[in-house]
Amino acid sequence: MKDYLITFNRTSEAIQGEAILLEKGLSVKVLPLPSRIRAGCGICFRLLPEEFEEAVRLLEAAGLKHLGLYERDGKNIKEIRA
Repeated sequence: MKDYLITFNRTSEAIQGEAILLEKGLSVKVLPLPSRIRAGCGICFRLLPEEFEEAVRLLEAAGLKHLGLYERDGKNIKEIRA
């Protein structure tokens, strides 16, 4: 099953981002950063495909501009934007 990951530069941004997405009712799950991704603060968000674009829009509208965006299909991880 394909899902999407969002990384952050700082833990404080991840905490702020989680609050924003949960407030809007999105199904965000906080995970440790996969070892294949070398970015950010060590945690990431997992989002379902149908909620990914909305999550990115909400986070960027809140001023969180330095997001790493990844598509994950099983063990394969593809960078969309870092």
